[in-house]
Amino acid sequence: MNFTNDPRPRATNGQGELQGPGDWNCVPTLVKRGASIGSGATILCGIIIGEGAYRYEVIENWGPRLPARTALSPLIFAGFTEIGPLNQWVHVWAYKNMGERESLRAQAVSAGIWPPPRAEGVVMQRMQNTFAVPAAFSPLR
Repeated sequence: MNFTNDPRPRATNGQGELQGPGDWNCVPTLVKRGASIGSGATILCGIIIGEGAYRYEVIENWGPRLPARTALSPLIFAGFTEIGPLNQWVHVWAYKNMGERESLRAQAVSAGIWPPPRAEGVVMQRMQNTFAVPAAFSPLR
């Protein structure tokens, strides 16, 4: 794995000379306890990789619950990101509209199907919902 230490590394300065210690803008990176980073990863400076990040317990916790959950609505995609925003678990579900999403989610929660439990020590740093309408040519229409 590689860590970068300058957000804009350059071999030479503005005068075309090799950069020296005074030319670098070193920015720290923090990797918290229990984080697991892939062997081919390049870690950009200035970020924090959270405690327990990129744990495969997510997959183990989802597995037993998926048959019941996907009976309510289809799972289009689920996986970890390795490019763009690193170490994020992304999942995409298909719904007819926002009302259906709200209703099915409530049904899954009340039945104890969803959400899967988090593994001990895993801390959710952020959760984001994005709602998208399929393009006219999409088979999801």
